[in-house]
Amino acid sequence: MNPLNLLQNFDNTLGALLFLGLIPFLLLYLIKPKPSDRVIPSLMFLVKQMQQTKSNSFFKHFMRDILVLIHVLILILMCIAAMHPFYETNSASTSEYTVLVIDNSASMSTNTGLSSRLSSAISEAKDHLNGKISIILSQNTPYVVLREGDKADALDVINSVQKTDMLSALGSSILAADDLFGENTGKVVVISDFINTDPLSPYVAKESLEAKGHSVEFVNIKENAENVGIVDMKSIDDETIVTVQNYNDKTVNVDVEINNKDYSLEIGPYWQEKITFLHQEGINTIKLKNNDDFSTDNEVLLSVPAKKEVSFLVLTNNEKNYVYPVMKAYSEIWNKEASVEKAEPPVMPVVTHDIIILTDVQEKNIPSSVVNKIKQGVEEGATLIITAQDDIKKLGLDDLLPVELGEVVNRKTEINMENVLTAVTNGITIPSVEKFIQTTAKEHATVFASTNEGVPIMAIGSYGEGTVVYYGIFESNSSFKYDVSYPIFWLQLTDYIIGKDTINTLNYKIGEKLLFDNDIKIKTPSGKELKQDYLEFEETGLYEFMNKIVASNLLNNVESNVGYSDETYEKTLSEEEADDIKTKKPLTKHVVISLIVILFLELMYVKLRGDF
Repeated sequence: MNPLNLLQNFDNTLGALLFLGLIPFLLLYLIKPKPSDRVIPSLMFLVKQMQQTKSNSFFKHFMRDILVLIHVLILILMCIAAMHPFYETNSASTSEYTVLVIDNSASMSTNTGLSSRLSSAISEAKDHLNGKISIILSQNTPYVVLREGDKADALDVINSVQKTDMLSALGSSILAADDLFGENTGKVVVISDFINTDPLSPYVAKESLEAKGHSVEFVNIKENAENVGIVDMKSIDDETIVTVQNYNDKTVNVDVEINNKDYSLEIGPYWQEKITFLHQEGINTIKLKNNDDFSTDNEVLLSVPAKKEVSFLVLTNNEKNYVYPVMKAYSEIWNKEASVEKAEPPVMPVVTHDIIILTDVQEKNIPSSVVNKIKQGVEEGATLIITAQDDIKKLGLDDLLPVELGEVVNRKTEINMENVLTAVTNGITIPSVEKFIQTTAKEHATVFASTNEGVPIMAIGSYGEGTVVYYGIFESNSSFKYDVSYPIFWLQLTDYIIGKDTINTLNYKIGEKLLFDNDIKIKTPSGKELKQDYLEFEETGLYEFMNKIVASNLLNNVESNVGYSDETYEKTLSEEEADDIKTKKPLTKHVVISLIVILFLELMYVKLRGDF
């Protein structure tokens, strides 16, 4: 037997060195003092007491040895306490606190004959209802559905668990169990197929919880499954490329239907094939006709925005104006459905444009008839953008502006982008400006850029059926026009105004999120109606909000790999399941209590012996 095995139930093995302190104690005890000669004056007295001395000598010697044994025992207990002893218990035993982590991600809807993996997980969960029960659903993010309920509460929750199209944050869900325990320790039961889309490995999370004294049991309900699925989709110009993955160990022939047109693919084992098609405006449907064990990735939807013609009119008397070149590039590169016209007042075209931009315009060159025409256009739904200039008040359009105009301030100030209209301000930084107009926002105006003192520099508001934007930067007194974010700003502002969508803004993957500036009405693929300022895509299908139809698809090659088997990981799991899962229970506290009790008994013994 290896002597080191005796130390395996101690956390601080260096404490064993304290046992060396017993050596000098025992040496001092064994050393006997040299006897001294004494003259006994009365032999009769000695003979009289001899019988009594013989009868008591053994008892006194024994009593003296008991005290020594107590001292030895105290020293031993002190050494053991310093070594932090513990014992291991079987984690399968009943725990006062239980956390169930139930995976109801997309892969759990995989068919297993007449049932599904989720049905098996629900049945399994009902066998682990011990103590106070908390339940976490492993989805895009951990979702706590029960905190310290009883068995009846847990059964109600378990029976209500539904399949989803979401990913599986399994590692994070396991770690979340620790927060539910608080100061207590307990048992975590993870019921899953262990297809994990979380960056954190569930096995690493398991070790982390066990290090904190919790016991963790993995229940793997995965069974063999076959699947061929759509795992990726990319659109370039007028074409879309779809990637189909074969997860099986044999070659398969796949029939694909795209917008009612049939295609055929032959895909080798564990291989991918791509198919390209011309997408059309509106909703495009790509469907695999083959039946397999996982249907969620057999169909994807592609939402393509309709082409929307929009006309721009840039009014300026400055030949070196920076806005017009940016808008021209916008129409030629970014939005080919846009047309941009430039005019130098007083020479004017007929003002019937969708967006009118006034920048560096001499007020004497704009007749009142043109001003009235602009106002009428905005009232009927056009958009007006006015940039800052010294005589802006003389243009006669200040009643349309979303801000009240004050005096021109010649002072350097920093510009802050507000956390609103993120579709416009995302990624935009504006350097300091040397000049600005003192303004205050009108009612219902939205300010999306301001000075450190809170003076609005950029704001947007409504006028009639139209929109008015105030751009309060003097181009000649700011370096923003040279910044790389300058054309991006105008691109994003223009797209926001005209409500232009792209394939990227109309198509998302499960787990992605959108943030809005305020609460909006949202209709989910299942028909649920929401009103909130964010959206996390949890269902495959079509979402409707802000007059848009947005497609959501799984498109995740990990979640679709329902037949995946990691041999090393599975071996680790099976070995742990074969052995009793052990949990450390510290004994130091009990040893210290025993030590205190023995010290008290020693005092009682010494008192009874009459030593004090």
